[in-house]
Amino acid sequence: MAHNAALWHAVRELFDYPVFTAAPETVGITSTGAEGPNQLPEVLAAYRKFSAWVAAGAKMDSKPTFAH
Repeated sequence: MAHNAALWHAVRELFDYPVFTAAPETVGITSTGAEGPNQLPEVLAAYRKFSAWVAAGAKMDSKPTFAH
């Protein structure tokens, strides 16, 4: 039991890093193939903010707002 607790403690420390996820509702094409609204430029802008934040050390006190 103590071994499992120690293992999970190590796993939580080793794999404690920020992960970017996005779920755009529209991506510029409809199910019929027609052009539609596109949120991908907003996702790209959010990813660029996220990437810059991670490159700067991903400090929680300087975390920008990625979504609106």
